[in-house]
Amino acid sequence: MNLVDFQIAVSNDDDEQALDLITEIDLKTESMAFHKAADHFGFKVFKHRGKTYATLTSLAGVFGYGDESGLRKLCKRHGFGVVPLSTFGHDVRVELRKSLDIHSNNSKVTLLTWDTFLFAGAKGENDNAKKVFAYLLEMERGARVAIGGYASATGKQLVNPRYAECNVVINMISKVDRIENRHLKLTAAEHLDDVMNGGLKIGKQALLFSDEETTK
Repeated sequence: MNLVDFQIAVSNDDDEQALDLITEIDLKTESMAFHKAADHFGFKVFKHRGKTYATLTSLAGVFGYGDESGLRKLCKRHGFGVVPLSTFGHDVRVELRKSLDIHSNNSKVTLLTWDTFLFAGAKGENDNAKKVFAYLLEMERGARVAIGGYASATGKQLVNPRYAECNVVINMISKVDRIENRHLKLTAAEHLDDVMNGGLKIGKQALLFSDEETTK
């Protein structure tokens, strides 16, 4: 899944396309990414039958909400469901409580999966959410969620990594250029500039998408 495609879908309020793109993520990739993000932002996750979960409360804090209601409303509005603790059998609930520091008297805990974490980062408008999504872009470097990438999926190395990287950059630029809203386009271009670490040797990659001609 390409994060630039995903960001375009979310920015355009195309929830169906965003959900379609998320389904491309395989469980192994999802778990790796979620665990890495958990280590970075300081929340806990629990893996069960290939799926990885975090509490709604812990992620609300990561995304800058004062309590979990704000994140819950965002999820509900765009069709991203929460997972009640009661969904799991007794033994799994015991392990969940232990792993996620859930008090034994708290029976109303709800959990979120990687897709919701991804969406909340792309959709959120506060500084915390922007930092999360910027981290995701930087973590993948090529704007891909699949941490393992080609080598993990096939067990092979690309014959020419530089050529592949060039193709990724070209695709990313063309997709950013398709964003209609100018402010969103320039914001995405700034993310791209951060991902590439100034790799195109220009002051601001946002200039690539400016309608004004630049002067030397």
